[in-house]
Amino acid sequence: MFIAIQFPIADCRAFVNSDTNRLSLPTWPLPKPDKEFIRGSGIVRQRRRGGLESWPGEEIYCRANRAIRFSPFLSMQRIRPLEKDISFICAFRRFLCDGETLSRVEIGFLIRGHRFPTQFFPVDNQDILGLINGCLSIQVRVLLADGINTTCELYKCGEQLAKHYLQATTQRVNSELAETEDWWLSPGNPLMLIEYKSHEISRLPKQAKPIMINTSDTGFFGSLNHYGIKKGGKRLGVWFLDISDDNPEVIRRIRLHLFRIHAEKECLKQTLRLLILGSLQPRTHTAASDNLQRYLKDSMRLLSREARYHLSQSALLEEMLKVEDIVTPGERATLLAQLSKIDIRTTIYHNVEKFTANTTGSTQYYNIVGNDISVFIGRDQRIGGTQMTKYEIKFGDNNKFSGDFVVANSIQHSFNKISSSDASQEIKEKLKELSQAVAEMCEHLPHEKAREAARDLDTLTNEALSDKPRRKWYEMSADGLVKAAETVGKVAVPVITIVMSLLPMLGIG
Repeated sequence: MFIAIQFPIADCRAFVNSDTNRLSLPTWPLPKPDKEFIRGSGIVRQRRRGGLESWPGEEIYCRANRAIRFSPFLSMQRIRPLEKDISFICAFRRFLCDGETLSRVEIGFLIRGHRFPTQFFPVDNQDILGLINGCLSIQVRVLLADGINTTCELYKCGEQLAKHYLQATTQRVNSELAETEDWWLSPGNPLMLIEYKSHEISRLPKQAKPIMINTSDTGFFGSLNHYGIKKGGKRLGVWFLDISDDNPEVIRRIRLHLFRIHAEKECLKQTLRLLILGSLQPRTHTAASDNLQRYLKDSMRLLSREARYHLSQSALLEEMLKVEDIVTPGERATLLAQLSKIDIRTTIYHNVEKFTANTTGSTQYYNIVGNDISVFIGRDQRIGGTQMTKYEIKFGDNNKFSGDFVVANSIQHSFNKISSSDASQEIKEKLKELSQAVAEMCEHLPHEKAREAARDLDTLTNEALSDKPRRKWYEMSADGLVKAAETVGKVAVPVITIVMSLLPMLGIG
């Protein structure tokens, strides 16, 4: 099994009015392999199997082994995201650039059994969540020019990587880095690709959506599925590519195509967001304005093509946009107003207007992953220009709650604490029953009342599981839950019953 994760970075220095002191080397998109390098990152290399037609910059990359390191070493990190012991082996760390706005960092991992290479296969849909979480939770360290090395989980390192490459490609003046603005290089949302053979994954996650691959001309008969997850507030798309039908060249083309279209989409999104925020304000009739208009034209042209390499590009882009819009409805109006200020050409203005138009009636499901692996399912539903988000808590195999994120997060957190506690089995079972009953009650409570009930549940759970429960605290939280239940009626009767049976276990007769 192979996992690759990409961190797109939009380089907007070409759209800045003033001199950014950007280094002239490497000479992207065609730097000299084995001669040119990026300071603090690595040397430029030629891709052994070359690039792809019509995608500039794919045949050359810069090594990123010095820019992003594993801390501690990857071989020393005990990553156990599922019950089976596995090892992550780093296959590559690289930086790619098209010479203009698009750049990205890509990291690849081979997945093996810790002692025996095939011992942990096959994995099921729940193991997959653990595998994804384990990969995103790898501890890394990003090298910065100011000597501050930031250590974080892999999925959080996009901003630090953008800062690293901004510093690494900026001139020094009197041995000091020239002044820069952090937004000149803006990170987009990461993307994950999992390549597997049929014997390695027994069942994909339930919400994974199959995407049509028209590869009959090349004889490739694998499958491609898209899946959305959310971790630590960050959303990213996960693509599953079945490579059981061994056709290395087609598999490679699909991989490069997915990575490139995602990077194109994310870099365009970040550029538009900078326009919306007012950070990017190129003056009319300047080189910065001309560069921006050319970029918008070329980027939307590339993203609007129907197909590449026997892939339906429109279907891929549609799935990616479901994870997160290019711009929200409110931002779109601001964006168009900002574009009109720089005297943008009419054709480009209308292209942006069309490209950022919202679709209607789409629904996107995604799993939210955390340290406890299985959390809950989120659902984004777009109706007209309005996006509504709901979250479903999973207790075992049953979904017991659908509603507000804060409430769902609090109740799920309480449930997870119960499962990992050393308290007596009798108290743990009673608290689990209470969590499910409160979740069901919250569906019938007003927004603020539901949040209060979730907080009361969290307090009661903490006290009940502690070695020395504080009577005042658990009495107050129990009273709050009972009062909330009384306002709902019959549907919340179980809450009152469970609270009354739990209190004697805590010392109240």
